[in-house]
Amino acid sequence: MNDVPPPVNPDESSDHDSPWKSAIEVFFQPCMELLFPQVASQLDWNQEPVFMDKELQKLTSDSNDSRRHVDKLIRVCTLAGEFRWILLHIEVQGEPEAEFTRRMFTYYYRMVERFNEPVVSMAILTDTRKSFRPDHYWQELMGCSIRFDFICVKLLDLQDRLDAMLASDNIFALLVAAQLIAKQVKQPRQRTDAVLNFYRMARRKGYSRQHLFLMHDFIEWMIRIPRQELSYYNQHIDLIEQEDETMGYMAIYKRESFAK
Repeated sequence: MNDVPPPVNPDESSDHDSPWKSAIEVFFQPCMELLFPQVASQLDWNQEPVFMDKELQKLTSDSNDSRRHVDKLIRVCTLAGEFRWILLHIEVQGEPEAEFTRRMFTYYYRMVERFNEPVVSMAILTDTRKSFRPDHYWQELMGCSIRFDFICVKLLDLQDRLDAMLASDNIFALLVAAQLIAKQVKQPRQRTDAVLNFYRMARRKGYSRQHLFLMHDFIEWMIRIPRQELSYYNQHIDLIEQEDETMGYMAIYKRESFAK
C-alpha cells in the first residue's frame, strides 16, 4: 500500500483532478473493475502491477497544462494463456480540450516506440460538458490517413448510478461519487456536509482503518472544505468521534493535517 500524498490547502483554487494520480495507484484494481471492467476481466491480478511514473514523465515532459490532466502508465500481465505483459495508459482529463485526442495518440506511439510492448489507452473524463466525448484521433491528407481509437469513460454518465455506487462494496465507487459531487456542489455548507456524509458511509461499509485514512484524504482533496466551514466541520467530526472510536482517531489525524 502506497503512502497517501500530503494534504492540500483547502483555500487553494479548485483542482479536482490532482488526487486521481494517487487514487488510481492505491485503488488500482477497484478502479479498473468499476470504470474499465472489459479490460479488468482480462488481467492477471495475481501478478503485481508495475507503476511506471518516472518512465512516463520522460515521455511527456514536453506537455503543457499539466494541471488539466493526469497520466498513469502501468505494466500489467494478461490472462491470454501466456505470461504476457502489456502497458495500460490511463489519462484523467478535467476540462474539454481541442488537442486531447492528438495528445492521446502522441503518447501512444511514443510508448510503443520506447517500450516495444502492446499499449491499451484509456481516458477518464471528469468534466461537466456533456458534448465533450472524444474517443479517437483521425488525420487524413492526400489519401494517406490514420485513425487511433481509445477507450473513454465519462464520469458524468455515471450520475444516474450514483445511488448504486454509494451502496457498492467497490471502494473506488465512493471516490467517483465524491468526484461527481465536487463538480456539482459549490455552496460551502453543502460541500462540507458532503464530506461528512462520505465519512459516515465509508465507516458503515467496514473498510480497514488504513483504507479509511487513504480514502478520506482523497475525498477531502476532491471536495475542498472552505476555511470558513472548518469550525462546523470539526464540530461534526466530534459527533462522529462519539459514535465510533476508529473515526475518533481519524478526526485527530485530520485536524493535524489541517493545522499543517
